[in-house]
Amino acid sequence: MQLLVYIFIFLLGLALAFGAYLGLTFTPIEAVLLGIVAISLAVIIFERTLRLRAEERFEKGIEDLSRLLSTNAQAGQVLSKRMNKMIDQDSGNRLEIMEADVSVLGSVVRQVAEAVAQLEEAQAKADNASPSLSVKQEIKNIIDPIVPIKDVKKALDDGRIIIHSSEIIGLPKRQVQAYDLIPHMQLENGQMKKAADFIPQTGSENMVRKIDQFGFKRVFEYLENVNKSEETKSELIPIHVPISRATLSDISIVEWIIAQLDISRDLARIISFSIPENQFNSLDNKEKINLAALVEKGSSISIKDVKNLRMDFADLRHNNVSSVRANSTIFINETEKLTDYEASDVASYISRFGIDLIMSNGQNEEQILSLLEDDISFISGEYVSPAKPALSALKHFEGRVKATG
Repeated sequence: MQLLVYIFIFLLGLALAFGAYLGLTFTPIEAVLLGIVAISLAVIIFERTLRLRAEERFEKGIEDLSRLLSTNAQAGQVLSKRMNKMIDQDSGNRLEIMEADVSVLGSVVRQVAEAVAQLEEAQAKADNASPSLSVKQEIKNIIDPIVPIKDVKKALDDGRIIIHSSEIIGLPKRQVQAYDLIPHMQLENGQMKKAADFIPQTGSENMVRKIDQFGFKRVFEYLENVNKSEETKSELIPIHVPISRATLSDISIVEWIIAQLDISRDLARIISFSIPENQFNSLDNKEKINLAALVEKGSSISIKDVKNLRMDFADLRHNNVSSVRANSTIFINETEKLTDYEASDVASYISRFGIDLIMSNGQNEEQILSLLEDDISFISGEYVSPAKPALSALKHFEGRVKATG
């Protein structure tokens, strides 16, 4: 391609010299000099353009590499600290811990090496890719709720949107570690529908905001009761409250939530805003600022419905993400879809950044035993904890018993 450009520049200079000789009565020497000057200027401009483009690609590659090396450095620091703490341990335990740490660190180093090797290829693909492809893919993945919007609006008017709570269980002791607030819709025949069956993923923002507010009102009612009582606040169990882009885009609702959190900073620390991964990744600047304003009060973020655990966890922790959630069935049966690590290394690696890995949608005892083998510490789902009315469940002294599931 560059050769063609140089040929074109040469022909253009030749044509300019020939035209000056015939049309402007230049002498042959003057016409030749004019052509040489024109060709030289064109070559300089073209070479400078190529160099600027190469520098831009190089700077972008350096930025990507820096992020990967930052993750590698984090893992190296943790490994160094762990090795310093093993002085008082016997050699057998020391060797087992070192093997586990080196295994995780080796995976990180391998990822960095692969990223460096594929950097130019990835950049080329990114330049050539159509920007509409990702949008089309997102639209393809959106599944409309089975309950019509008009029925959901009627349920809101009739007061049939009910906030239930479910427990996040700690393994292996199966003690309650946190509560999940989950909106349900009661049909006119008394049947209950889950959030995925009636909350749209796109559109109807006002309706989604109202449903989010139901959850916040339940939490703030509970916290208000705790403030009035003599219960020990330090024993309160964290509460995961769903929040959506629709709510984060409305500054009046965000300010209302902030005002509630300002009532008690200590109680605000038990709240974790749970948001789907696809919404978290598509937040615009305004929504990111509003979410940051909420977590500044001491709360945290929980990313749910995670489809890929190949994430920059150091950056997530910097943005106050305290937990991520992946589907139990996919993690057990199709680990390679979520991560490049061995299943037994994933939770240990993520925890190094102060982030908990929660397995969602636990379905049976076999899954729990399999997750235990992979050192998974947290699980949720209807099997381990059926949803129940929120206000009757949000009591810390009822949450320290073993789950029946």
